[in-house]
Amino acid sequence: MIDITQTYNHEELYNFLVEHDFPNLKDHEEIVCYATTFKFIHDRRTAGFVWMYELEDEPGRFNVHMFIANQYQGKILNRHIVNKFYWMTKEFAKVLEADPINETLIKLYQRIGWKQKTDHSVELTLPYIWRNNYGSRKKNI
Repeated sequence: MIDITQTYNHEELYNFLVEHDFPNLKDHEEIVCYATTFKFIHDRRTAGFVWMYELEDEPGRFNVHMFIANQYQGKILNRHIVNKFYWMTKEFAKVLEADPINETLIKLYQRIGWKQKTDHSVELTLPYIWRNNYGSRKKNI
């Protein structure tokens, strides 16, 4: 079974990033302690996390970071999980953004409905429902 839940255990997120050699850990050490955090679960095991924080100068706009352990990549971001995450975040966020990210991540985010903003960023306006696993019928609601 695959699920996503909100968690307040920042230490678990940090330890997961350390254990799985998250390449940008140094840049995220301060962020994880106050981020809004969600945990991906695969067969009762932690598969990854999404952590996000509201931008000070833009209320309702959240910068989003995601890390899924190698063994779970390609197994977590299905339509149900992505839409559940969008539903949970629309309660407090208006816009999600991922910046800076590389071209591979831009393609991943675009596949689940995000729009490219710059050469190194994407964003998504909420509420949103991702309607198709292949990205052909995406629609804002």
